[in-house]
Amino acid sequence: MVSPFGELQSLEGYAVLDASGAPILLPSRGKDVIIHGDGRIIDGGKAIGDIGVFDLTPELVSARFGNSAFTASQEPQPIALGANTSIVQGYVETSNTDPMRELANLITVQRNFEAVSDLIEKADSAVRKSVDELSQRG
Repeated sequence: MVSPFGELQSLEGYAVLDASGAPILLPSRGKDVIIHGDGRIIDGGKAIGDIGVFDLTPELVSARFGNSAFTASQEPQPIALGANTSIVQGYVETSNTDPMRELANLITVQRNFEAVSDLIEKADSAVRKSVDELSQRG
């Protein structure tokens, strides 16, 4: 998404930053932009800069906001895009879970919970019955 001022933004309206942490400005207002897998931004045939990709370990995350934004307790380190990391223009990242597998796991957990719950009820009933029988004898 591009603001009326030519600033590249996330879907939520936050500025997309370069490796130095500065907002990325597009002179063509996003009309002729190509974003390469290595993060290079080409606007109107001219290189504008690179999208910043940062290494943010869970220990450095101080807060999360929106769908994809974090604040850090320290300045995160920019990383170079390479074999393990790339950027794809026009795509939305999908979940890394398999809904059907997770549904099957949920059913298994629910059945296990019900079995343990029944076992606890039977044990409680046996204790109650023992107490009743002992109180009638005494």
